[in-house]
Amino acid sequence: MTFRAIMVCVEYGDLLNLTLPYNRDFFSEVLVVTTREDTETIDVAQRNGAEVHLTDAFYRRRAVFNKFAALEEGLDVFGRHGWMLIMDADIAIPKHRHAFHPQLGQIYTPRRRILKRIPQQIPPEKSWRINKCPMLNEEFAGYFQMFHADDPVLGPAPWHQTDWTWAGGPDSFMHMKWDVRNKIRPPFDVLHLGEPFRNWAGRVTHRVDGTVSPEADKRRGIHQSLLNARRETTRRGRFLDPFQGEKLKDE
Repeated sequence: MTFRAIMVCVEYGDLLNLTLPYNRDFFSEVLVVTTREDTETIDVAQRNGAEVHLTDAFYRRRAVFNKFAALEEGLDVFGRHGWMLIMDADIAIPKHRHAFHPQLGQIYTPRRRILKRIPQQIPPEKSWRINKCPMLNEEFAGYFQMFHADDPVLGPAPWHQTDWTWAGGPDSFMHMKWDVRNKIRPPFDVLHLGEPFRNWAGRVTHRVDGTVSPEADKRRGIHQSLLNARRETTRRGRFLDPFQGEKLKDE
């Protein structure tokens, strides 16, 4: 079985250059969502037979990095049908994996092994297991969410909340659509290239060549301030919305 895959990739062209050729046989179709300025990503996607959707939705309404508004725009273009996979550009899927047969009504997210130091190429799969998962009970997050588009739990589009200023939350609400009994770990792990939980306000982690974005320090500061505000709101009381400071203001 193959899947229709969609991924957001902004300033991740160096990682996409590793993962997309490696994963390509897993997909029947691929759509990469990025910006017009990200020529590296556009080139990598097109060289590997992927469609490309270009948008400025990431930064509309003065958003920091509204990943899921752009993703929803991409889903509208790609079409919401068949077996779909929403995934990140820094994920490698094993070629040698146990077969499994997904069922309508369930969402599938494998555990991910974290390779913090980004390699020059995807390492042999037999070595993936030496890399640890980030936590024992990691949620069914947006790095890899597989489901059928006809699943009634999805409801009408958009499937994600699109009013967040950054990428730090809407995928969590997406997987909450499914009952816990219908959240399944497939019989394989994936490999995550680079440190997780760092790039929700735009990329700050090192590239394959060791360089970092000139915006990294600024983005890192925004990331930390938004997390701090979430924690403080949570501390103040259970009846307060801990995500209120992460939502875009009405204009």
